[in-house]
Amino acid sequence: MNDSANKIVGTGLIALDVLLRDESTAVYSALGGSTGNVLAILAHLKWNGFPVAQIGADNAGGCIREEFKSLGSDTRFLINSDTVGTPVIYQWPGEEEKTHRFSFACPFCGSKKRFSDYVCNHELVNAVTETVTSPQVFYFDRITPSALELAKVYRDRGAIIMFEPSEIRGDDEGMHNALTLAHILKYADDRISDLAKFDLSNVSVEIQTLGAKGLYFRAPSLTTDWVELPAIKVPYISDTAGAGDWCSAGLLYYLFSNDKAIPSSIFSHNNLCEALRFGQALSALNCMYEGARGIMRHRSAIYITRAAKALNKANLFDFSALEIKSKKTSMQHYYKAAVNQRYQPNKFMQNSNLCCEPLQFININRF
Repeated sequence: MNDSANKIVGTGLIALDVLLRDESTAVYSALGGSTGNVLAILAHLKWNGFPVAQIGADNAGGCIREEFKSLGSDTRFLINSDTVGTPVIYQWPGEEEKTHRFSFACPFCGSKKRFSDYVCNHELVNAVTETVTSPQVFYFDRITPSALELAKVYRDRGAIIMFEPSEIRGDDEGMHNALTLAHILKYADDRISDLAKFDLSNVSVEIQTLGAKGLYFRAPSLTTDWVELPAIKVPYISDTAGAGDWCSAGLLYYLFSNDKAIPSSIFSHNNLCEALRFGQALSALNCMYEGARGIMRHRSAIYITRAAKALNKANLFDFSALEIKSKKTSMQHYYKAAVNQRYQPNKFMQNSNLCCEPLQFININRF
């Protein structure tokens, strides 16, 4: 690991994504879940990642561990358990704007391996906080006792806490505690529509994503009005899976790309706009590839960040004519590269049992 790199500790949904072509044929499998994707993206962008999770002592858990290792992440806080199964998320192709559909259910037997809300492991929390003393960011997407304890410790130490809930499950007390600790709150409008009953006074930035329409954000310290950022358009969409995770990772990456005071200037209006536009640019680029982190299978961090930074700097909502002068290459080069992608099965799982039957992995060329 790079001692000088930014550090992120994350806990929550870390799962294995399996992209299916039909009910029994898989294109590839990969580390997934919101926490898994955000940490994996930032690891690809040369951050040091520390995933904290309970995973099963099964094939899926082994794949997750090996992929994190391949990205240079520290996996000592991925705890194997014989009592729970690693979450597995199956993804089928969708239609038109809904380019994918998800299910935790095995396509063969229907059994589900979901996120396990485990009891707080104080020994694990102590081990994490003693090892990773001062990360730049702590990220969580599920409310658990361990997540709240880690968030409290790291907020007290000056880290930025990002909370990205997928839904409100009726745990008002847990939600209140999470919002008390979070600097950045991000959620999708189609999953959470009303937070009026919660106190957001400790939240520095609230972000509501709108899918293909873009996003709203507001920073109470600046203004109570929502600021709208339309989505960046691309000439075609292959898959929108993982778009929100790319936006989150891009936001964090950009916020810490320069030496800024924390948190006074990091949440300035201009810095937030630029960081969110950078995140949206990453999302747009990945949408031209299939899979939640499809572009990572084909393109280096330098390639990805150069394109996203150029879009962000130009402040264009439609980047079809943008030229990247440093490479003397138009964005059509990037489009062509995406179209010519070839899909390879994930090397960490081929013809392996995920549940009751093996999935046959294949190589395909979409275009």
